[in-house]
Amino acid sequence: MDIYKFTIPEIIFGRGCLEYAGICAKQLGASRIFVVSDHGVENAGWVKRLLDILEKENLDYVYYCDVTPNPKDFQIHNGAELYKDAKSDVILALGGGSPMDAAKGIALLVSNGGDIQDYEGVNKVGYPLPPMVFIPTTIPVCGGY
Repeated sequence: MDIYKFTIPEIIFGRGCLEYAGICAKQLGASRIFVVSDHGVENAGWVKRLLDILEKENLDYVYYCDVTPNPKDFQIHNGAELYKDAKSDVILALGGGSPMDAAKGIALLVSNGGDIQDYEGVNKVGYPLPPMVFIPTTIPVCGGY
């Protein structure tokens, strides 16, 4: 049996954590960030705050929000294509489980190829995923972002 160890994503949370999103992404070598979120987080105003922070850090980004609860395979595939077309190098997920699940699926496809269904089961991932930063909004202190 082969042994694999992947040490991503970085997860940041707590009051004021959005301020560190750009710094965390830069530490991972970001030049173009692929931001994954959903309309609920966007409507709450957190996506705009995040994008403003990334702009202040002089970081380029692409925003992907075609994410529904329990993301569908086509959403993952579309996100992976957009990531590749945009030449992104870091994935940043802002939200609850659905944006984070979508971000993981997108990362899997851009680094390992194929269809998302190819990875059902265990020990199917052969190559490390791109760097990722996750900012969960489901933690009780989310009002302080």
